[in-house]
Amino acid sequence: AAAGLPGACCPTNSGEMLNCCKITDPTTIEEAKCEKYEGCADLPGLCCPTADGTMLACCNSGAASFAEKGIFSSDDDEEDEEDEDVDAPVGASCSANLGCSALPGNCCPADDGTMLACCSDSDPENEAKKCENNPGCAALGLGGNCCPANDGTMSECCNAQVNNTQAMCSENPGCAAAGLPGACCPTNSGEMLNCCKITDPTTIEEAKCEKYEGCADLPGLCCPTADGTMLACCNSGAASFAEKGIFSACCNSGAMLENQASAGSYGEDKKKYRRSQTKGRLSLDPVEDQ
Repeated sequence: AAAGLPGACCPTNSGEMLNCCKITDPTTIEEAKCEKYEGCADLPGLCCPTADGTMLACCNSGAASFAEKGIFSSDDDEEDEEDEDVDAPVGASCSANLGCSALPGNCCPADDGTMLACCSDSDPENEAKKCENNPGCAALGLGGNCCPANDGTMSECCNAQVNNTQAMCSENPGCAAAGLPGACCPTNSGEMLNCCKITDPTTIEEAKCEKYEGCADLPGLCCPTADGTMLACCNSGAASFAEKGIFSACCNSGAMLENQASAGSYGEDKKKYRRSQTKGRLSLDPVEDQ
């Protein structure tokens, strides 16, 4: 809250636990506020350090008073600083840690023994936890930590191996017929395309553009397309298509179906078909002549 961050933080909507979640001491929060430093006074929230542990350059103007209060060690005494550097653990320097490399002096830990938040950014164990570094979780598009998550639980996707062959569009009948390239089921971003559900050879055959005079020059699927959209060019062959009962089985686009039905797209006499809606899906049902 002191950092002025919007929305969810602990964790975020993607499951990531921000560094600011660990800052609970009122004194530490008060002393880190930008307004406490002349050079940072015009900035909002936390500056010295920020919520992610970064020490802004503008903090220098107030560093001495900050150190006097025991939050940071004073570097005014060059001799003391040299002595502390000699005793500093190997790898403590900010430059030796990827996440803190832009900061001067020691960070992991700092000269006063504090381990800055940026130190965790270069920890191999933390890198291994990230969803993006685990193929099964990355394929689902998950963010934050997964293996384990911040609460210590190991997500099911951690041990999952992505089968690149099965994911390819060419290996899925509906996507292959649509002529889609690359990965479809799921895509590289983890999205499962609608064409992955189209497996019936008859449905695929009847949806091909070449089956419709108005769509004959188009490739792949048109009536409907792989995402369930009924193209306008389908009108030339829609009557025979409806007679085969394909619409009620394959059309996901209720709005498109309704628009075409009201325009008389299905058969010469639209009154021969009754529009019905079941579980949110619109279909055309043949009506016997009275």
